[in-house]
Amino acid sequence: GATLVAVSGQRVLTVTGNMDSSTHIENLTFTGGLAAGGAGGGIHLEPGATPLLQSVVISGNAAVLGGGLYAYHSIVANDLTVVNNSASTGGGIYVQDAITINGGSVQTNTSASSGGGVYAGALFSNTTHFDSVTLAGNTASSGSGGGAVLGNIVYMTSTTVANNIASNGNGGGR
Repeated sequence: GATLVAVSGQRVLTVTGNMDSSTHIENLTFTGGLAAGGAGGGIHLEPGATPLLQSVVISGNAAVLGGGLYAYHSIVANDLTVVNNSASTGGGIYVQDAITINGGSVQTNTSASSGGGVYAGALFSNTTHFDSVTLAGNTASSGSGGGAVLGNIVYMTSTTVANNIASNGNGGGR
């Protein structure tokens, strides 16, 4: 697939408007994004935008919330790779609502506070589904959830959680 590189000092992609999972973002790499003072350095999904992410790589992005990916509502992703992103909260992914990842990895992301890999469920009651996901090598520098801070109900199937670091609280997840 194609690689989308951000214009200097900008995020790579902002998705606005109402759409559901019948809209696909597929076979793309998002890199080099910066949302200084904002959310989603790689991809920012605004309220109402819930496209399906299919075979997407999000790497080398930074923001205040969700260095790689920020979603206001629920998100479903198949074959998602989120690596080497950074943020104040949710180094790799920050989702206000539910998140489902079917296959992929969230690795070597960094958060200055909590949720080095994933921070989910901040706004709404939610359910997290991880199936065949590797959540490893993520860091929460001054908070908890080196791997993830997840909301109410969590389902993990064939998922590896390893080598995540949190300086305050649980390392693997919370």
